[in-house]
Amino acid sequence: MAAQDRRGGCGCCGFLFSFLLFLLVLVLVGIGWFYWSAANQLDRLSSTAPVTLPPTAGDRQIYREVRQKADHFFSDSGERSMTLSSGELNALISESPELRILNHGTVVTLNQNTAELYCSLPVNLPFLSRRYFNYTIFIRPSMRGENIELEVFKMEREGRPLGPKELRQFQIVTVPLIEKILSGWNKLQIDRSVRDVRIENGNLILAR
Repeated sequence: MAAQDRRGGCGCCGFLFSFLLFLLVLVLVGIGWFYWSAANQLDRLSSTAPVTLPPTAGDRQIYREVRQKADHFFSDSGERSMTLSSGELNALISESPELRILNHGTVVTLNQNTAELYCSLPVNLPFLSRRYFNYTIFIRPSMRGENIELEVFKMEREGRPLGPKELRQFQIVTVPLIEKILSGWNKLQIDRSVRDVRIENGNLILAR
């Protein structure tokens, strides 16, 4: 009786399969850990319900007028400055399609030389109920060359001031990222870039 020819499987294939399976498990565990960590952080930093924001006087008519003014300023390098009141700024925030994420959850109040940014922004993560970032951020904007600087000197969560450690973490992690994005966009404007940003007598002033 002829002996049956049997060939064993390739050992390297078994090793490769095991290695890929291990990588897959590692990736899934990593994703699970990051998701769990993000969920815990979200639970610590957010709330289960929105808060009532200060009322604004913005409407579609104000938005059309201020949008025309803003578009003209950013398209015409000969326009040297633009002044926005609290009402005009809030009209842009609440109606601009580019700011859809902020439209119904952000209100700005301009004071003598600072701004108060009221936020109640929804955050959704898969498999978790909706949460809200309910914060008030006190900001003093300025410029250094073409770089925008945001001095965040106080923050409140639902009316309660954040501690020094939490405020410092926001100042060294989140603020520089926002400054970098805004400054990068400003530098792309070349001759239309803004060289001065300040709040004066309750108005936001942008100038070249």
